[in-house]
Amino acid sequence: MITELKTQTKLELKQGEYNNVICFVLLTNNENFNLPEGKNSYELDLLGRPMFEFVSRVCPTRPVTIECSEEDNVLSVIKPYLRDKELALVLYGDTPLLTQGNIKNILRFVLDNDLNVCKLSRGYVFRTEYIKRVDEIFAPQTYYFAEEEFTRPNNLVELASISKVLQKKIIEFHMTSGVRFVDVNGVYIESDVSIGAGTVVGNNVTLCGETAIGKNCRIGGNAKIVSSQIGSECAVGSAVIENSAIKDGSVVGNNVSITNKSFVGTMCEIGDGSIISQSSVSQNVKIKEGCLLKNARIYRDSTLYERASVVGKADALSRVLHGAEIGAGAFVGAGVAVKEETQVPDCKVILN
Repeated sequence: MITELKTQTKLELKQGEYNNVICFVLLTNNENFNLPEGKNSYELDLLGRPMFEFVSRVCPTRPVTIECSEEDNVLSVIKPYLRDKELALVLYGDTPLLTQGNIKNILRFVLDNDLNVCKLSRGYVFRTEYIKRVDEIFAPQTYYFAEEEFTRPNNLVELASISKVLQKKIIEFHMTSGVRFVDVNGVYIESDVSIGAGTVVGNNVTLCGETAIGKNCRIGGNAKIVSSQIGSECAVGSAVIENSAIKDGSVVGNNVSITNKSFVGTMCEIGDGSIISQSSVSQNVKIKEGCLLKNARIYRDSTLYERASVVGKADALSRVLHGAEIGAGAFVGAGVAVKEETQVPDCKVILN
């Protein structure tokens, strides 16, 4: 009868994808890093995230994160947070190479062998009911699982080596998803970036933050995209795009800057050297080379010719309405609304 109950427990754990596991990530500061006072090694940036978050993400359930020292008694640290779960998984926030597959293999091993304590090279798995009754762990055997994943960096040089390993895994993940890189050694991609199938990424491209790029795009060499959304079928040159959105089918030229929560609609053309800040551009808009938009609203089917400027203020936006054309070198000032289908002559200055 006892054996049947244990077998049933194992089956339920496997079917429930380990929902019956409580997870802990212990945050211990490694003084070998010689960081300034108030800085912790487990918070060091690693491809856009604090190092410990790479460990948190591989836990089968949302972990409890606890700051403690290396010398603290592990049981004393976690006991106040124990719940009625079958197993307690304890990891450390300085092993960022851990993978979900390895963690699941470890949990299966503990269940299959009915272990009360499974000591890892850096961490533990406990049977919760057992550790509720004890205060010390007496010389348990250490079990080894894909030991390279338990690598703990002790200085910035070792952290850089781990970053390279993680970067390689990120790039390989995108490649298996149908993304092509012109040079896999010439890109920097952070962990929260998503890229659609069929997209081609050029040399020296930097993709940071929660950037999302759609399908079948072309990201040109030296582009930098930070926490922005790029739709499908877009072409982006050597542009800087930060905290902004570009919709499907739009083309962004070289040396373009699109920043500060700007928006570019579908099927737009943004010419080389243009600057767009705190502005929105509706669909089918053509912006020629060297234009400047700040605190501006450009409505659909409009055209701005070379070096045109539409510059408003936060409390007095400038607007170019549907189908209007702004001539080369023209300037539209704060609070001005250029009417629909209007043609503003070259170098014309319009002030409110």
